[in-house]
Amino acid sequence: MRQEMFDADANAKEGMYEAEQELGLRGWLSEGSYTAVFADTSVFTVLREWPSPSPVFKCQPTAVTLQLHAAGPASIPLTAVAAHLSYASPTLRAVEAELLTTFHDKKVRVLDGQSVRKSAMVIGLDANSYPHRLAPGESPLPHLDQIEDEPHRAHRSRPVPGSSRAMDTHLHDTFRTAGLTDLAQHAAHLGESEAVHPSIPASDTHGPANRIDWLCASTTLLPALRDIEVIDMQNLSDHNMVLARFDHQRLAELLTVDAQGTHQGVMA
Repeated sequence: MRQEMFDADANAKEGMYEAEQELGLRGWLSEGSYTAVFADTSVFTVLREWPSPSPVFKCQPTAVTLQLHAAGPASIPLTAVAAHLSYASPTLRAVEAELLTTFHDKKVRVLDGQSVRKSAMVIGLDANSYPHRLAPGESPLPHLDQIEDEPHRAHRSRPVPGSSRAMDTHLHDTFRTAGLTDLAQHAAHLGESEAVHPSIPASDTHGPANRIDWLCASTTLLPALRDIEVIDMQNLSDHNMVLARFDHQRLAELLTVDAQGTHQGVMA
């Protein structure tokens, strides 16, 4: 899942096709060339693409539903979503996050041609906001007075009853409530404190280093998570890369369903 794919649609999507070649993956580009999803079609079959759920998005998300070959043609599909939420408006971010949770409620006909399954989901996003609860080893949230850029104080905070303003953590709680777990925090609670390293460095604009880039997934998928790595992208990007690794066989087991539609992963 990639964000800020600006101009990848120029010259008949020349930049997008170059990215596909470099990655060795098939890609899907959002409306307006804002975000993209890439997948290995030797591992996944593409079931369908989804349009943006609303024109209110400042940057349109990309959403593609896939089916893992190893899980079989009747297995639970997986919807992959790339999103980049509003930089400047906590109010718009809240609406965008709520709309993104609709991708966690999609049902599609799978490859056996008969079954309609509710999809699992994984989303990678630049949230431009903060976790609502901190995991072991995670950097504390900044205070408003640590952000020197005054407009940015408004961009990253929201009014709170009984207080002037608090850092914006609303989105993170929205995803949790919708059944989407922050994979880095899940790994940190299992002892992998490196998983919650900051995704952006300290700066005069943003304040202290913090974690505003998240990978979140359906709780169904959590037993297959192996680890999370935060890769320093210095000189290549102003954000670090967040990489999640899943066990292929375990993931296939979790997505497999029996003839009656019983989800095998629930009993694992």
